[in-house]
Amino acid sequence: MALAASIAARNARLLETESKVKEMGTLMEISRQITASVDLDQVMDLVVNLTGDLVESSFTAISLVAEGKDNLFLAAIAPGGTPDHRSSWQKTLVELMDQVRKSGKVVYVADVKELKAKDPDSLWVKYLEERGAVAAWSIPLTDDEGKLGVLWMESEEAKFMSAGSADMVSIISTQATVSLRNASLFHRIPFADVLGKISQKGQKLASGWVRLSLAAGIILSTAYGLHVLPVFRSVSGECLVESRFGQGVYLRVAGRVQDSLVVEGQKVKTGAVLAQLDDLPIRLKLVEAESKLALLERQIVEAKAASDAAAMSRAIIERIAAQAELRQARREIKQVVIRSPIDGVVLTPRPAELIGRDFPVGSELLRIANPEQFTIVVELPEEDVLDVKAGQLVTGVLRSRPGKGFRGEVIHVGRAYSVPAEALEEGVTDTTAPEGFVAEVKVLERDVALLPGMTGHASISTPDVSVMTRWWRRLVNVGAFWFGITID
Repeated sequence: MALAASIAARNARLLETESKVKEMGTLMEISRQITASVDLDQVMDLVVNLTGDLVESSFTAISLVAEGKDNLFLAAIAPGGTPDHRSSWQKTLVELMDQVRKSGKVVYVADVKELKAKDPDSLWVKYLEERGAVAAWSIPLTDDEGKLGVLWMESEEAKFMSAGSADMVSIISTQATVSLRNASLFHRIPFADVLGKISQKGQKLASGWVRLSLAAGIILSTAYGLHVLPVFRSVSGECLVESRFGQGVYLRVAGRVQDSLVVEGQKVKTGAVLAQLDDLPIRLKLVEAESKLALLERQIVEAKAASDAAAMSRAIIERIAAQAELRQARREIKQVVIRSPIDGVVLTPRPAELIGRDFPVGSELLRIANPEQFTIVVELPEEDVLDVKAGQLVTGVLRSRPGKGFRGEVIHVGRAYSVPAEALEEGVTDTTAPEGFVAEVKVLERDVALLPGMTGHASISTPDVSVMTRWWRRLVNVGAFWFGITID
């Protein structure tokens, strides 16, 4: 018995050491990717998408402190795509994250049932039950300059955050704080450096060229004024009134469509069943995982009875993998029923033709929209697409009503939308949608009645980017394209 116990203890230590080495390797790789980027959006996307490799979480989010203000805004989420400031659950999430920021401490709800037993009216309990989550973990992103934001993770498994996992995620949060701070500073410094170089050259020319220096001073002053003053800070483009934009219904699990329960133009409520995937492959996977787990349990008992420490260690390791497969299959079986995320009307043409077709994870199966709320689609120059953000104000005029127009705010920026290729027959395209990049605009006020197909010209306010920054960007692009000159 002593010999068997010593072998088991050694194997357990080796297994633990191997697991720690793997976790450290993952931690180093995530840290390398985060610290290698100086793009603010890319850093946030890396953090929310890669932390899932360390902890088995179902949802990750980052909120940042608004510049010049003392409130948070949701900056990045995964999965889920772009944050929606109109969503009620995301507003509640920001409120909870603000509590974490103000406390300055890590907050861990290991099991919502335990918290509910102590405080049933807690906002944490209401949020987690509404989301279908069981546990949540959150940490403020803080450095020497102050509190930058909050990192949030939630899971469908109770007590998902072990002490070792918490330490690793804390390290990642520290790296993320440094990278986010550097990325924020990086956007402010480059143009200032360029102006400094131009100013130095202007001083050299001023020694003997009075007129040239005077002209250069006027040019520099004008350029500096355009860069600093809040004028001409907008992106403009042709716009089109549309009613077909809406919210996509995306698949969280790959599979074949077994049934489609809606038709084009049908009104649906939030949570209504739209379609269902064939759950037979997932059920087979579930049965296989359960059978494998039962067999391994039996092998562990037999190995223990036979005092075969090596066989028992192998069976225990295989059992851990089988348990993970079983949890994954159980999660997937819940996701075969496709439900509507909002109240609206089905826009996808011929949903019945989706039956029998296979789709990968993340495919847009259907699109839902509110027909009473028109969307303005504004074409964007590719050079300026990253300057446009959700929430920015938009003004526009219509060709059919000179002097009349609309006011609204940006709700989405991306490629020109067309009906997803998976939902159309081969060779069918949408010729009405503009090509390139577009911004979807929610109409807040309008001077005249809007009709689908109306066109005009819109201007999107971009207060964080000056006209000089845009001109400089185009000049650098010309130099890089024609002469191979690059400026870091």
